[in-house]
Amino acid sequence: MNTEINKEKRGNNNKLLLLVVPKKKTLCTRSKQWHQHKLTLTRLATLTPPEYDVEIVDENESETTYDKKADLVDINFESYSCCRAYKIADKYRKLGVSVILSGLHASHFPAEAQKHADAVVIGDVEGVWSNLLSDFNDGNLKSFYRSTS
Repeated sequence: MNTEINKEKRGNNNKLLLLVVPKKKTLCTRSKQWHQHKLTLTRLATLTPPEYDVEIVDENESETTYDKKADLVDINFESYSCCRAYKIADKYRKLGVSVILSGLHASHFPAEAQKHADAVVIGDVEGVWSNLLSDFNDGNLKSFYRSTS
């Protein structure tokens, strides 16, 4: 599910939040584990307040483009896509966009993930999402968010 809404064309003052699933590289073509990430990100989209426009980018369907004027990017990933996730994160950060890293790999290797992010979620991202967005809106994003759920 990719939308093609550019911030300049939106005509509102909403922030643009990109939720990204990095491309999966695998030797096993029958594996469909990446669908779990889309479910997680779809759930995050429903938990996101209305002052955000949300776009889900699934690189297994189309490439990430960096022409969007995103305000915030969350990349949810597992170890098999960590190199691609870090590459995406580094590119967005060079563009001045705040980056959140979440998912199993970020949860298990938060110090490694922190090198590529403004914030790292340890545990289920849904459990800290509202606090994280509130902190972002206040300009007070923390380095780590730990879910208790």
